[in-house]
Amino acid sequence: MLVRDAHLRVAGEACSGARPYQYIHRGSELVLEHDDERIAIELPDGEAVRIDNLDYGAAPRIPTACRFRIEPQGLATDVEYAASIDGHDAGTYRYRSADGDTPPLAVPPIADPGVILETGDR
Repeated sequence: MLVRDAHLRVAGEACSGARPYQYIHRGSELVLEHDDERIAIELPDGEAVRIDNLDYGAAPRIPTACRFRIEPQGLATDVEYAASIDGHDAGTYRYRSADGDTPPLAVPPIADPGVILETGDR
């Protein structure tokens, strides 16, 4: 899951969501729902990842997103899930495949899931 908050952080360090996403942090509950199916995941520590390829020289903090590595079990392929984080709506998420072909769940949502992200591996 990628929190696209563009906060200044040290890349690679642990992070949580910044304004207006301060409710997204270690221990927050991510819920994915489809029909009667409900999958709840407790978020681990996030990791600050670059959001661009600009050269910031020796600046210790650069614009980042906060990435939470999660591995939800039991998601059905090509099904749209309603996502929420600690009761906050996080849009919808379509799981495509277990082989890494699925775009990340993004907050705020990415309008075009085919867009290449500048955040390294997903």
